[in-house]
Amino acid sequence: MKNLPTWLCCSILALARLTAADNALTPAERVAGWQLLFNGTDFSGWKCNNGKPIAAPIENGALYDLVPISRHAGRPAGEWNSVEITCRGPHLSVKVNGEAVSAINCDDFTQPGVCPDGEKHKFKLNGQPRAVKDFARRGYLGFQDHGQKVWYKNVKLLAL
Repeated sequence: MKNLPTWLCCSILALARLTAADNALTPAERVAGWQLLFNGTDFSGWKCNNGKPIAAPIENGALYDLVPISRHAGRPAGEWNSVEITCRGPHLSVKVNGEAVSAINCDDFTQPGVCPDGEKHKFKLNGQPRAVKDFARRGYLGFQDHGQKVWYKNVKLLAL
């Protein structure tokens, strides 16, 4: 019975999320401290990594080059996927559609340009290879598209 309040809170949040409109916070999410990162309308507050305005029009899992996914949990093309990224200190984990697909401890990446398994990675600072353990632990979120159309909705952030 000790866990009843936690279970009840999680159940209420789960029900509230089911009825949330796209690109909006539910009252429960607002109370919990969630921030909406995209309003579904424009790029207010966003910037491109080259410093230029974002040129793309608004049209309504792996930890890149470091850790492969453990399993494919994506839905078929044309269906929305849910992705949850959790960052706690050096630990990052990714869930796709509720299934854990990758995790990393950045502190394990001690050599510049090299993963713990000896494979090279491409991350650099000022043109020089860099150890992942030395990456900033605060900063911007990056969304990648490799030149293809991608769609995002309901992008939300919660400080842990």
